[in-house]
Amino acid sequence: MDPVSIGLAVAAVAGASAAEGFANQVGIDAWQAVQRMLGAVRARLTPGGAAALDRLTAGDGGAGGGSGVDAEVIAGEVHTTVVADPVFRAEVADLLDQAVGNQKLATVIAVAQDNAKQINIGGDNHGPMTFN
Repeated sequence: MDPVSIGLAVAAVAGASAAEGFANQVGIDAWQAVQRMLGAVRARLTPGGAAALDRLTAGDGGAGGGSGVDAEVIAGEVHTTVVADPVFRAEVADLLDQAVGNQKLATVIAVAQDNAKQINIGGDNHGPMTFN
């Protein structure tokens, strides 16, 4: 996984973890991998990055920035750190791989992985669909 994808995947997982019932949906093993990954990432973020992570994982856009802005901050800081530190890059990539074992979480990560351009459709879908 390239450094840009790692940063985007971390931000995507952090944002998804704010959803109500997320831990129950993904299961204990994936949830523990997410918590270990977020802990490792938090330790390497600047104070502003850590605040963005807190807002994103709490699902609180608040006055300090929306979730999109917070996700960009986190993705950028993670990218910079994994480029500079191959050990940290391997650690975060391994934790992401552990979390990907869960199908619901794998869908979140797949959107960000390797600069993927894809659509994920789940559940019952009826009627015409147009994609551009």
